[in-house]
Amino acid sequence: MKFNSLCLGAVLFIAAAPIMAADTPLDSALQISSPDVGVASDFAGMATVSFTVRNLSTRTINGFSYSVLGRYADGGERTARQNEDLYAPLMLDRLPAMAKTVESRASMQSLGPGQSKHVTALLPLSGEGQLPVSVTAKLLMIAFDDNTALGDPIEITQLQEARALWVEMISAIVADLQRMKRSPSPKEAAHNLILSLSGNASQDAIAAVRMRTLQGVSKALEGSREPAQTIEELLAPYEALLEFGMKRSNLTKEK
Repeated sequence: MKFNSLCLGAVLFIAAAPIMAADTPLDSALQISSPDVGVASDFAGMATVSFTVRNLSTRTINGFSYSVLGRYADGGERTARQNEDLYAPLMLDRLPAMAKTVESRASMQSLGPGQSKHVTALLPLSGEGQLPVSVTAKLLMIAFDDNTALGDPIEITQLQEARALWVEMISAIVADLQRMKRSPSPKEAAHNLILSLSGNASQDAIAAVRMRTLQGVSKALEGSREPAQTIEELLAPYEALLEFGMKRSNLTKEK
């Protein structure tokens, strides 16, 4: 196999094998381009594997998983697996971004028919610090917006579990905001909730997310003349996000 290489910034890219024809239901729904392999500038001893996925189906895709296999000159092989929940960035929204509707933000994250997304995975370099001589990428699972999924049952379960945790986090935030809304002093309630969470935030992921969210709420309340109204304005989009997440946390595997 002949390779062509070119230097782009801090990463050396190598053209890999050509795109293969679709031969499974997964490949018929989501196309993987030929991967590019390079030395990772931000991760010592690692190689980047970059490729593009394109939705070939007539349905919207909101999650997928894949594996990448690298073969090295010393005869060794290394594999990495990744589960991509395209709705995960909604969890990272800051409070001002919540002004947009959940559905409009979700549509910006998902892959509609014909749309593409760039993906980057990591593989280790060889013991001698060399890139793999060949890399292949393989689809393992695809999740659609109609709450059905194709592929590996284990991968489907992992996505469901990740989304269940997501729903649990949003549910806890909604409960915090509702508690503040009922309080005669929302600012004091926010302060007390933050104090109650500070001891667990370093060990509990949900507590950490709640605390960061409440810190943002507390800051928003500092300049508010109508704290109760401010809480109400923040609560409504989180309640919508919770409803959205609950609808998409249960997937049915297609036969």
